Amino acid sequence: MKNNGYVTMKQMIDLPEYHSVELNKDGSKCAFVKEIADWDRNIYESQIWVYSKELNYMESITTDSESPKWSPDGNRLAYLKKINAKSQICIYDTKENKHVQVTNLNEGITYFRWNNTGSGFFLLTNIPVSNSIINRKREYGDFMIEDKEHSLNTLGFIKSHLDLKKDSDVKTIVEFKDQYINGFECSRDGLQLVLTTTPTPLLKDQYKKELYIYNLKEQQVKKLSIRGRLLSTPIFSPGGQMICYITTKKEKSYYEYHKHDRTLEMFDLMTNTVIKPLKSDLFLTSIKWSEAGILIEWIEKMNYKIGILNQLGQVNSLGNDHEDESITHPSITTDGTHVAYLLSNRDQISELVIDDKTITTCSKIFSNKQVSNKELVSWSNVDGLMLEGVLIKPHDFDCSKKYPLLVVGGGASLTPTNSKWWPIEQFIEKGFLVFEPNKRGYPGYGDEFLNGDYQKLGIAYYEDIISGVDLLIEKGFIDSTRVGIMGFSEAGYTAIFASLYSDRFKAVSALAASNNWETFYSSSEISYLAKQLLGGTPWDDEALYQKLSTLTYLKSANAPTLILHQENEPIEPLIVAKELYRGLRDLNIDTELVIFKGCNHYSGEPKQDLAIMKLNLKWFLHYLLNEPMNDIRDVFEEDESV
Repeated sequence: MKNNGYVTMKQMIDLPEYHSVELNKDGSKCAFVKEIADWDRNIYESQIWVYSKELNYMESITTDSESPKWSPDGNRLAYLKKINAKSQICIYDTKENKHVQVTNLNEGITYFRWNNTGSGFFLLTNIPVSNSIINRKREYGDFMIEDKEHSLNTLGFIKSHLDLKKDSDVKTIVEFKDQYINGFECSRDGLQLVLTTTPTPLLKDQYKKELYIYNLKEQQVKKLSIRGRLLSTPIFSPGGQMICYITTKKEKSYYEYHKHDRTLEMFDLMTNTVIKPLKSDLFLTSIKWSEAGILIEWIEKMNYKIGILNQLGQVNSLGNDHEDESITHPSITTDGTHVAYLLSNRDQISELVIDDKTITTCSKIFSNKQVSNKELVSWSNVDGLMLEGVLIKPHDFDCSKKYPLLVVGGGASLTPTNSKWWPIEQFIEKGFLVFEPNKRGYPGYGDEFLNGDYQKLGIAYYEDIISGVDLLIEKGFIDSTRVGIMGFSEAGYTAIFASLYSDRFKAVSALAASNNWETFYSSSEISYLAKQLLGGTPWDDEALYQKLSTLTYLKSANAPTLILHQENEPIEPLIVAKELYRGLRDLNIDTELVIFKGCNHYSGEPKQDLAIMKLNLKWFLHYLLNEPMNDIRDVFEEDESV
């Protein structure tokens, strides 16, 4: 394939991704994680970078590392580094420009925080397998009893002076016999810890969080009761008298059969009273408490926004209030005077911004390339509900032409495309238009919209998407005989459902899609989601489970279907892909099942991501543009620019 100036698939995968932004005490330095493809090792390498305001310079300080955390004085940076396959705490001293490994624990470390003086770390480490399990395995072989056996952990403390700490150096602070500690935070006065626990470390139990306060002086742990479900690790107020957290709006039991909404609560530890400052239904995603107020991040329509919330419920938005601007991973200094975050907009992918100054320059890759244009599209579905999405067009779009259309699920954005699975720019280069519709069930449009897919799922998704497609067809520049659809996970389910529910889509691709809700309920590691979306178990309403499963409509299949699935997929088990594949084969529908070895919900390997992009590109070129493809394996034999 000749490259005429669009970003290639490999260049798209090479685009770095930033996260874990952390300002030090006075805002003079900022640490962040940069993930970049390492093609030789076939991994996305996590590098920690540090930017210095004084020097106006940034550098990579370590690789294969994550979770950068500044010491209270702002001069040392602690982080987790993989050493012999276990994460250990290391420290980078910015003044002496040297690294020291602090821990060498047998089970590694899953989570850590500095104490208030910088003299040590609170940390979580897993408890080793018991002797009874070891002896049982020796006598009877290796097996596990479901829901009875899982790992537990310890919250401990170690000093940070620079000699290597072993397991015997860890002072146990809290250890539960029947709860797994999955997060904690320290008060700034060093007197308290706030903990969250779940019954097990498994994904299926992550919504069963309990809240505890540990008094370090009295060495006592106290359980706090809150009405809703806890959805975040709480944080302390600057003075330590209060905590705040993200929770649901109604009591815990309601969400056994309903999707989680979100709000923010403050808990006064002195009076045991709860304050609910937010009056709106912002869909919160993160919180940090400074002396200026609580830094919150929320989803607003297509974008992420940040602002400062005070105890009166007033939110002072940060950044520009543009429809195409999205701000994520914010960090704020304790005094609230310095803010850093990642900013993306119509002209740039996510770049690091510190106090309104853009630091990174990843978007320059697009400066000498042809780039697709994005246009906001609004329409109403059959029930009159207003929806919106994004239409992606070539730079030389001609409204008098008829274009083939590809629908890509998973949410719309006006920011530049940087997908590592869907080769959007290559589709545009080949003459497609691409449509990214939002649909009922997405956050950012209010609680009514969020719950608009309840007990409807694929049917509601189809109605929302096809009404948007019809709007585009009415405009006269879409060839209605050449419309395809693709998606990942929930959007993959939507793609398969839409292709079976009608004959409107002429080719389909689904990555890690769920097709049978009964199988999902019994096999997925987040099986509770089925109850929340469908309002019960398969034994409560078998007819509804069947109505919303794609396999129910299998006999109406007509679209060539590319099924892409991960071998060790925990969310959408591989069996659901094989069920769909076997059914389509029996019906003589052109279909292929590609199983990606060794990976979970996300591949985590740039070479596999490149394979996914190439497969998707070739599939739709063949079935919508009639380009030749004798065998799916030939995709990887072709000598073409990627």
